[in-house]
Amino acid sequence: MTLPHSSRLGCKRPAFTLIEVMIAGGLLITGLSVVTMLAFRNSRQWQRLGHYQLALDELDRAVELLRNADPGQRQQVINDLRASSLAQDRLGECKLQAKVEEVNLNAADADDPRPATLVRLSFDWDRPGDPPPVQLSVWFAGAVE
Repeated sequence: MTLPHSSRLGCKRPAFTLIEVMIAGGLLITGLSVVTMLAFRNSRQWQRLGHYQLALDELDRAVELLRNADPGQRQQVINDLRASSLAQDRLGECKLQAKVEEVNLNAADADDPRPATLVRLSFDWDRPGDPPPVQLSVWFAGAVE
């Protein structure tokens, strides 16, 4: 017994093939758009990471300047702190600031004062969302003159 042409197992109707191609194309376009979006987001994250690393390098440079300065010259170094030209070129408008606090580490014993200086360094630049600046604190024995 012979089956009619439309009921053979190996035969497909052309409309089903068109629907399959359209579904495959839709899945392909969706997949490509997701991959593209993730690639752009990843590149922005790498750029932000590079900016953050540059900010840390600037703070490290400021700490080294303060450590290498004589205790009598530290206040002058703090007053002269500026962001490097590399940071200004890559980050645009950026600020390197320092706040100095004089503290007594041995406040319980007034007869044996141990003066120390806490220098709080901060580095800020224009970023989306206006996050707080990157900060670093450094302790020095004695007072800043």
